[in-house]
Amino acid sequence: MKNLFLLFLCQFLTIVAADGECKRNDPSCSEKTIAEGDTPNSDSNQEFKCDFLKNIETSKITSEETGNTEFDKAFVFKDLKEESDTEAIRNELQSALQKMVELEHATLPLYLTGHISLDMNKSALAGINIMDVALEEMDHMHLAANLLLSIGGTPKTMDNVPKWPGHLPYGVFPDYEFNIGPLSSHQLDQYIIVEHPADGQFEHTIGNAYTNVWNLFEVLYDKLGKNETAVFSGDFNRQTKPYVTNMLQARNAICQIVDQGEGASAGKNPYIDGVKGEVAHYWRFREIREGHLIGGFDKETGEVFFNSTAIEYTTYNCSVRNKNQILNDEKGLSGIEKDQFKEYVTNIKKCNNDYREILVALDEYFGSVVNATGPQLAKAIHHMYDLINCADNAAKNPLNFTVTPEGEPKYNCLIPSFEIDYIA
Repeated sequence: MKNLFLLFLCQFLTIVAADGECKRNDPSCSEKTIAEGDTPNSDSNQEFKCDFLKNIETSKITSEETGNTEFDKAFVFKDLKEESDTEAIRNELQSALQKMVELEHATLPLYLTGHISLDMNKSALAGINIMDVALEEMDHMHLAANLLLSIGGTPKTMDNVPKWPGHLPYGVFPDYEFNIGPLSSHQLDQYIIVEHPADGQFEHTIGNAYTNVWNLFEVLYDKLGKNETAVFSGDFNRQTKPYVTNMLQARNAICQIVDQGEGASAGKNPYIDGVKGEVAHYWRFREIREGHLIGGFDKETGEVFFNSTAIEYTTYNCSVRNKNQILNDEKGLSGIEKDQFKEYVTNIKKCNNDYREILVALDEYFGSVVNATGPQLAKAIHHMYDLINCADNAAKNPLNFTVTPEGEPKYNCLIPSFEIDYIA
């Protein structure tokens, strides 16, 4: 398990390395800076297919309607090009992008708690699928932050830390309450909903949320006379590659996020590029749920085939317990068991503190004049190492007795609860 967590850390190192040349095992990435005279590179001008933008109906609400959620209200600005002033449109776009940062952030505890619970000796393929998705979600958070920085905003991670159980930000899947926990059929069903493409059953999807964001970019672009310099007024030195400094780069960042989540052809094709290759998040979770890898896709019928390669998983007997639940669990213990439990919980609280310190450092990092410099990044990386080791040790060194909460599953190990106010 630890090896995959280290991959998660290394992806973080690669993402934030300003020159894009860091090796995955190179801790010095944290100290690299944007080279003097460095400018947004031409590679980020490559155009993606972006099928979801072509296929999604975007005029779901008019200026006469209010909208029931933040998600719906974003559509209003599509019809208010003339009536809305530039500052209002920019503020709305910054607000939407901040919610995208929060949305991508929320997926990480959700997926990582499932991964932490796995016995990787018996769950290799399932663990790889979940960690691959988590790696890309970190990248998506980075891309959303770059989009916000590009228009003069500042990403915040501490202002709205995900609460569990809870709803996803920006009114995404508003009818569903999500919770973190060890991997199970129920958790996989949650993962599949989070990554679900828009269809007759689901409308308030992540893909549609990013369509709102793109609509707002277009409205601001038109309002400013198609002047990209005016739209992308943020200092690109506060970003890390791939930079966002024009409409094509913004579109590509959005397309990457949605295509990696849903797949090509608005989720009907499991492959990100539309041909046999990298499988999208939605379909990676479907693979685990179905118990088999995807073997192919029939473009004519739209049928997805699963092959004979089995995906199985086994979890440790772990649970995610919040602070109130832990206090109740402790009341049912006495003597040596109670003392051991309290010591074990202190270690879990230290894991939560490492998570909190990562977020504090990231806020300092995003708020710095030049993101690629400063001790904030080194601090975040240090605490990420600590969180990795803390969670790994908690799962692999369980209690020597079983806790039996009333009416709930028994457990003998805990997974960090990702509560920033329950720390040691």
